[in-house]
Amino acid sequence: MKKTVLFMLLAVLLLTISVCSADISGKGMNHQLLLQIEENQQEDKSLYDRAYALYEKKNYYNAHELFIQSQYGDWERMAKKCVRRWPADGEIWHDPSQWLRDTEVTFRVDQPEDTAIFIVVYKNNAPVSKVFIGGPGEVTVMLPGNGKYMIKDGVGSEWYDEDDMFGPDGAYETMTFEPDDSETYYFEQRLSYMITINIEDVIGEDIGSEDLDWKDL
Repeated sequence: MKKTVLFMLLAVLLLTISVCSADISGKGMNHQLLLQIEENQQEDKSLYDRAYALYEKKNYYNAHELFIQSQYGDWERMAKKCVRRWPADGEIWHDPSQWLRDTEVTFRVDQPEDTAIFIVVYKNNAPVSKVFIGGPGEVTVMLPGNGKYMIKDGVGSEWYDEDDMFGPDGAYETMTFEPDDSETYYFEQRLSYMITINIEDVIGEDIGSEDLDWKDL
C-alpha cells in the first residue's frame, strides 16, 4: 500500500516537472519570435529610408523598387509616387550644339492611349534629340542635314524619367533601315522625312528593328 502511494506521488512530481519545462520552453520560443519580428521591422524600415533618400534625389525607378521591397509604412503610396506623369508630346530635349536645323524629321505612331514611346536620335553615337509621344500622335523635329543618324526607342506605360524611362518592363529597340538593315540612316539637307511606327499601308522604305537592353537606349 505504501509503495503504491509513493509511486503515485512520484508520478505527480514528474508530471509537474514536465509541465513546467514545457512552459519555460514556450516562453523562450515566443521571445525569439518577437526578436525576429523586431529585426525584420528594422530591416524593412532601413529599406524604406533608403528608398525615400533615392526618391528625394529623383532616382525614381530604384526608389520604386526599394519601396516595394520594404513593405514598410506607406510604401504603396510612395511607390505610386515614383511613377511619374508623362511629359507632354514633343521634343523634350535637343543638343544645343546642334544649332543648324535644316532637315525635318516627323515621327508618327499609332499605339494605345495607355502606351507611350520615347525616341532618342543619335548622331556620331551621341544623342542629339529626345522625343516623347503618349498614345497615338506625331512629333516633328529639326536636325542638321547631310549626316548619318541612329534612332532608338522605348515603349511602355509606367514612366520614371529620361534615364530609366519605362524601366525593364518596357520594350526597347534600335531601328534598322533598308537595304542592308543598317542601324544608321543618311538624312539629306533641306528634305523632309516621316518615320511611321505601327502604321500599315504606308508608301516608303521598310524599317526593321533590333532588340535593345533598356540601359543601352
